[in-house]
Amino acid sequence: MAPTLLRPLAHATALGVVALTALAASLLGQPALAHAAAASLPVTITNDTGVNGPVYVYILGEDTAAAPGTRLGHVDASGAFQPWPAVAPGAPVEAPDVALTGPSDGSAVTLQVPANISGRIYYSVGEKLRFQLVRTGHGTTGLVQPGPWNAGDSTAHVLFDWVELTHNGTGHPTPGLWINSTQVDQLAVPARVDVVNRAGARESAGAMVPGGRQSVIDTLRADPAWSRTIVTGPNGRILRVLAPGHATSAGLLSPTYLDPAIARAWDAYRTRTLTVRPFPERPEVAFFGRTEGDVLSFTDAAGATVAAFQRPSSTDVWGCEGATNGLGNAALPNDQTTGPISRTLCAALNRGTLGTSAVEPVTDPAAFYPASDTLNLYSAAVHAAMVDGRAYAFAFDDVGGHESLVHEPRPARIELTLQSLGGGAEPTPTPTPTGSPEPTPTPAPTPAPDRDAALEVVLGPDHPGWATLTLGEGTEPGLVSVAVSGGRTSTVAVNGPGSVRVDLTGPTGTRLVTLTSSAALGGASLALPASATPPAPSPTATPTPTPTPTATPASTPSPAPTGTPAPEDAATHAVEIAAGAPGWATLELGAGTAPGLVTVAVEGGSTATVAVGGPGLVRTDLSAPAGSRLVRVTSTGAVGRVAIHLP
Repeated sequence: MAPTLLRPLAHATALGVVALTALAASLLGQPALAHAAAASLPVTITNDTGVNGPVYVYILGEDTAAAPGTRLGHVDASGAFQPWPAVAPGAPVEAPDVALTGPSDGSAVTLQVPANISGRIYYSVGEKLRFQLVRTGHGTTGLVQPGPWNAGDSTAHVLFDWVELTHNGTGHPTPGLWINSTQVDQLAVPARVDVVNRAGARESAGAMVPGGRQSVIDTLRADPAWSRTIVTGPNGRILRVLAPGHATSAGLLSPTYLDPAIARAWDAYRTRTLTVRPFPERPEVAFFGRTEGDVLSFTDAAGATVAAFQRPSSTDVWGCEGATNGLGNAALPNDQTTGPISRTLCAALNRGTLGTSAVEPVTDPAAFYPASDTLNLYSAAVHAAMVDGRAYAFAFDDVGGHESLVHEPRPARIELTLQSLGGGAEPTPTPTPTGSPEPTPTPAPTPAPDRDAALEVVLGPDHPGWATLTLGEGTEPGLVSVAVSGGRTSTVAVNGPGSVRVDLTGPTGTRLVTLTSSAALGGASLALPASATPPAPSPTATPTPTPTPTATPASTPSPAPTGTPAPEDAATHAVEIAAGAPGWATLELGAGTAPGLVTVAVEGGSTATVAVGGPGLVRTDLSAPAGSRLVRVTSTGAVGRVAIHLP
């Protein structure tokens, strides 16, 4: 999946994405403000998670008063903004470690947030986060944000979350603080935000009720359609619940889940009119919608057509993007018609009011999330777990004022409390059975199949970067993520029990390899190539490596000369992905393909890496929204003719 670049308050603010972007852009024409004259804000972070282990904090964002070319960066321990270093064009590179020491469980630390910054405060528990930098098309340094819902992301097994903020100094035309908790992408570590102003008044947002995180988990676990959106780490700890858009792209929620509700909503306005009043402060401004075919069109008071919307897909609605941007728009317009109507429609579809309402937005939360076999159960559960019912559970949850945001024009300090993780805080140990004089007459139930495994390997200096993964009985078809501690994470598609060659790139020494599958895993073992096995015995059996994950024989290509790396090569294909596609395909590599690591990147979808031994067939992740997609295949070795076979 394409890197996610840091942008000001991505997804959610009370100003709305468009308005806030305009606010940040307005700074570009302002004279640079002296940082010495701009007051910083103390932020006290309290750890009430109940989880043992270190906490790391990252204050990252855009310095809106800095010179062009140095606008993205991080805040150091002294509270000063530091721009990211310049990087060369090409692939993303590892960012410097800019972690700040956070509070241990039951304690607090105070850090400083400078003025004129817009971005995020990340906090991770137990492990540090790894960020990457990339050269942008404008010649500046961009930040690749963590995306644990993406296959192969380095943060997939890290417990972390963030809040979003914009802090404008007193010299700014609109000074003040905007800060919010967010569950637009995931719910992992809930945080209560408190802002105290200069008069001593306090305002809070984002607080969950006691046990709130666990109640969200329990609600989704009880629904078979949503239960797989709960992500558990290798040690049994629940790391996060994915928002439906990311869960869909990861293959954990049906890509057509919301389609019936969307169709009902569009059909409802074939015979009656939908009135949209998007501006609470200007109720006289109204737009009138009717459906014809699959298009919901809106007219203004004069009868002129001002906006039209093709019936969106579930994925469009989860992300408030795609077809919800309006016909002919690749992005949401920054205007006074299509943009505001789009926000209103997307909120209504997520809240389940569109189709039954005559006027939108509906602002009474009692009408939200009516009982249905297709509703945004994630958003409903998150809002239900909040003390005040307010949350950012989808991109435009601020429609009607239901977002978890604090806006303070004269802030004095910020308090950020990492709340208890409840029953998911630590792995639940298996209870030890007590002795009993009577044998238990009923056999124990079959345990649920594992989806995670952890193996230890020793990588020698001549390790070629791959290994053979053997999966035993009980393994079901699915996508297996292979994460090497301190090294690379890759994804491979498996058909069931058997052997498959996997990427195993990492530094020399003893390494933990974590396997995570979208389906059940049987017994797992890793076999290093015989030439790369270090003198110390490997903890796993070492069968003869299988050159490809299929039994299809293929001619062996001429090896590259000793010591000469195989040339890089690439191919691009167009494929048509149908709605409900299983998320994988068979990649056929023809004569001339050299052994190496092949990356398969789908436009707007997944990116997977698979090790190949030469020509042959290999099953690969191919997840993306339905439609025509470009698939780019690149390899560390030469690639012969490439063909992609969909199921």
